[in-house]
Amino acid sequence: MIQTIHVKTAKKFSWNYQRLGDAAYIRAQVKKLCMQLGFSKFSTDEILLALTEMLTNVTKYADNKAKVHVEPWYLNNNIIGIEIIVTDSGPGIQNLEEAMKDGYTTTRSLGLGLGAIKRLSDELEIYSWTKDNLKSYGGKDRFHVFLQQQQKRGTSIIFRRRLGTRRRLSPGDSRWWPSYPRHPKKLVILGKSRPRKGSIHNGDGMYWNEQKDSAIIAIFDGLGHGMNAKRATERAIEVIRKRWDLPLTTLMKVLHHQLRTTNGCQVMLVRVNKIDNTCTYLGVGNIRGYLIKRNRIKSLLTKDGITGKILPTLAETTINFAAPSLIILHTDGISREWLPDARKMNLFRFKASDIASDMIALHHKAIDDGTVVVIQNVEY
Repeated sequence: MIQTIHVKTAKKFSWNYQRLGDAAYIRAQVKKLCMQLGFSKFSTDEILLALTEMLTNVTKYADNKAKVHVEPWYLNNNIIGIEIIVTDSGPGIQNLEEAMKDGYTTTRSLGLGLGAIKRLSDELEIYSWTKDNLKSYGGKDRFHVFLQQQQKRGTSIIFRRRLGTRRRLSPGDSRWWPSYPRHPKKLVILGKSRPRKGSIHNGDGMYWNEQKDSAIIAIFDGLGHGMNAKRATERAIEVIRKRWDLPLTTLMKVLHHQLRTTNGCQVMLVRVNKIDNTCTYLGVGNIRGYLIKRNRIKSLLTKDGITGKILPTLAETTINFAAPSLIILHTDGISREWLPDARKMNLFRFKASDIASDMIALHHKAIDDGTVVVIQNVEY
């Protein structure tokens, strides 16, 4: 049964998206309309996430230029949900069928987000011009909108969501906003890494070793770029594989000694104690770490230096890591733009792999190597 509603105050609006700052205003207006229409907070968050993904794609592939149109979704003069249309003037999606699959991305397509947007919607239509060919997905009734506005250029996404529905992303989806809990029964550690644009050599790296009562996790950022940075990171991983059981301070000193003939690395080491639910960490250089508990985010402080070149005075820090807790580590090749959304969301609903995948997909800086490691301690 389709839920309908009569709302006199619900109004449509349009906005020319031209800069990153416009996203906050558009999100606020969509949130306001969702509340007027009677969407639950849970469903509103999912709609805003789909909107954010669409606007992020505009930022990446259409030079921050798009038209956003939002209005109630009508059926027989009754409001049954919300409709969002995002129309850009970018290069279009070369292979629309492939782009709908998770994990697909090119520099000239919307990439990973289309699969997630599809599952967060009740109806989704996409029209995209590539050269002189119009490609479509999901429907034909809005062709005239796209043809009139686009003049044979760009992509139009029409997203519709009904009142009173929840969308479920598939368990294997590489996104970080499933609308249902994915609580692990034990400690989960997942990482993703990507070299800078145009390079085949990744100077970043990660390592973890989980035992019955504990786990050690390390993230590395080799100084510089290219092969020399990669060699430094590979050497660090080789050392830690053999000496992972040492105390963190001792291990950092061993790494410093072994990396003296390389470019050096920025390093963060984390050891989780499963018995007493604590976490001890130690960082040198510009590695960023965050402890998240009940949407409160605390930075894990590191000391300036370069392991292998300049080693500061070392001091381990121990923190409570009782469930539910989450630690996110990343190199400076990942921007911190994810933090504002993370403060508004319940990240404990999401799998570690989804969080890492999304941060790499959306927040990796093209000019630098980027790595994310997620440590998740959530119980049923």
